Amino acid sequence: MGRTKAILQEQDEQGWSFTDQLVCVSCVNDEAIEGAIEAAKETGSRCSFCGEAPAAPLDVLLEVFVNGLRNEYENALVGVSWDGREGGFQWKPTWDTWDLVGQFDDVLIGEGLLDAVREAVHDIT
Repeated sequence: MGRTKAILQEQDEQGWSFTDQLVCVSCVNDEAIEGAIEAAKETGSRCSFCGEAPAAPLDVLLEVFVNGLRNEYENALVGVSWDGREGGFQWKPTWDTWDLVGQFDDVLIGEGLLDAVREAVHDIT
């Protein structure tokens, strides 16, 4: 398997796409995410959202964030039936990823961070 195909497969399995952005602890409001950023911060790097230093790769935040979503929510295609005549998924409320990530605007507080996470996280109902 080629390197590009391996990267695409890894991104598909993890549920988010790699980025080249950086994020600092000032741009988030969650202890677990702050801890992960603090542990991975790189000297001399500046946050892509506020310019503070040091910062860690946004991928660190994405890994913690998506794992948290997976702990609280499940893919609607698992365990919920679909009936197009009845309006879609049955029995449980569903959200698309864009809307679900948007509910964390009090956690992803850096200017533009919420949109960056929305763009990186794969769309799953």
